[in-house]
Amino acid sequence: MAYSKFVQAWVEAAKTSDPNAPGLAEFGQGQALRLIVGTLIDAQLDQRVVLGTLGSSPTAFDARPVDVPRDVVVSDCLDGTNWLSYRTTGELWDDEPGSRKLMKSIVRLTDRGWKVDAMTGGVEAC
Repeated sequence: MAYSKFVQAWVEAAKTSDPNAPGLAEFGQGQALRLIVGTLIDAQLDQRVVLGTLGSSPTAFDARPVDVPRDVVVSDCLDGTNWLSYRTTGELWDDEPGSRKLMKSIVRLTDRGWKVDAMTGGVEAC
């Protein structure tokens, strides 16, 4: 699924704060790609990386149009309890524990295959 591959690319890119990581544009576009690239650029400027494991358990809960879907809405409780920010020098960024956040995304069928087009959330706990 494009959503899972996009999240995997995000996790890999966050290890070095690389906004140009190849999987991001391969599986993302639009607002979702801008959102993740923007967070990676901010992290790069702050000399911050994110390491560990980001748990993901996506569920597709809506498809439009129903007969031949071109958009699929995905809900995911991202588990960042073991995905923490570090300074590039190796120390923890802060003393805040990781958390579980609800993320909703739209995955859209394009002429280049399925891509994550929009992501919202990250505020509400799950």
